[in-house]
Amino acid sequence: MKGLKTIFFLVQLAVFFLSSNRIYSQRDLNGIEKMSLDFRFNLQFCDSSESSRCYNSKCVFITVYSTKNDSLLEKLYFCSYRDSLFAENFLEINDYNFDGHTDFRILTKKSTTLVERTKGVADYLYDYDYYMFDASNNRFYRHLLSSLRNVKIDPNKKMVTGTLYNDLDNSSSTGPKPTSYKYKFFGKSLKYCTISPSSYPEPHKFYGNFNTTYHILEGSDLRAARLEDTLNTKPIVKYEGGFKFVKIRQIYPPKIDMEKNPNITYRNIYRIYSLANDQLLSEIIGENEGLFGTHSDSIYTADCNFDGYPDLTIKDEQMKTYRSIYFYNVERQKFFEDPNIKQLENLSIDFQTKTITGKNTTQAFERNKYGQLRPPKKKIWREYEFIGPSLKYVQMQTITHTPKKGRKVKTTYFINDYNSLKPIRKKEFLIFTNRMRN
Repeated sequence: MKGLKTIFFLVQLAVFFLSSNRIYSQRDLNGIEKMSLDFRFNLQFCDSSESSRCYNSKCVFITVYSTKNDSLLEKLYFCSYRDSLFAENFLEINDYNFDGHTDFRILTKKSTTLVERTKGVADYLYDYDYYMFDASNNRFYRHLLSSLRNVKIDPNKKMVTGTLYNDLDNSSSTGPKPTSYKYKFFGKSLKYCTISPSSYPEPHKFYGNFNTTYHILEGSDLRAARLEDTLNTKPIVKYEGGFKFVKIRQIYPPKIDMEKNPNITYRNIYRIYSLANDQLLSEIIGENEGLFGTHSDSIYTADCNFDGYPDLTIKDEQMKTYRSIYFYNVERQKFFEDPNIKQLENLSIDFQTKTITGKNTTQAFERNKYGQLRPPKKKIWREYEFIGPSLKYVQMQTITHTPKKGRKVKTTYFINDYNSLKPIRKKEFLIFTNRMRN
């Protein structure tokens, strides 16, 4: 009986080892493929002669075929650890640098820096290495993104961000070095890059140089941006509703030494002409934006006050709220900002209900008996709703909050005459809004 138990135990042990090692068999990776419009990726284990290059880790290779004629494009070798190799997301494909060609990334084991370990990160972690396709050389190369942590990819903005950690080193004669940098890559092929120090070691934690520097990606390396890289003299033009809208980007300040003052920006200038006689109706100085911003290639127009004429809006491409709205004044034939709307935050437009909403939440700080600033105990903010053609009618809610009485809301109604808000009765407001909705 004892012999039968021993045999049964050995059989179970053998099954365990066979099942635990089954995932490392050559068959399991054979035939694993990922397909895109331009490439076919095939993942396999190396044979015994190829495996020597990886010592104690597993050797795998990826063969890349062109989908045009199924020809072999490239064979790439990687050394991987079993914890990452058999993860479902070990190999992923996508256009990670927005150049129209498929790239890939693989999950691999990486050593962490001392800075990361002081933040509680383990000695090793699993993160991606990125391989981008270089169309000029018809090959893949390891991208700089592979050195960054917490990589985030935003295809809508064509932007990739990540953090680069350094080891702690206070021995530099030029002063303390940052312990981490924030990288932002922009645009097609991630050509433009900004680098900003994001942390310093103690005791310089809050007193380091946090200035952003600007770089251009050439090949697989970054170089400092030069003034000629920033020049963008081609205006953006849009025709709508009998007007010509022209957007010009100018370096600001106009004369700048990029090494001494790397925080260079663009200033947007909008010029609006009448198509009837080519007369300049308005010139609007827009807000400044970063050198490598991604929301500068469009002009946004819409009939925001519902009077039949297009108005100019200034907003970030992906944001639902507006920073500024310039309305067309038929009588003056000029574009202007409504002073009652200009002061508001979080401007939003509902074109179906013909309303513009916004808030005024600015609160003045109070001083206590010791002269120290503190948030006000009584908080007051206002929410506005401008309604109908020419935004004539206005509903304002004044919201008051105190620790003892809690939240109170008072609603008042006005007529907007573009210079001031004139109070009216609720009955007049309701007659108008009900008529508009019906």
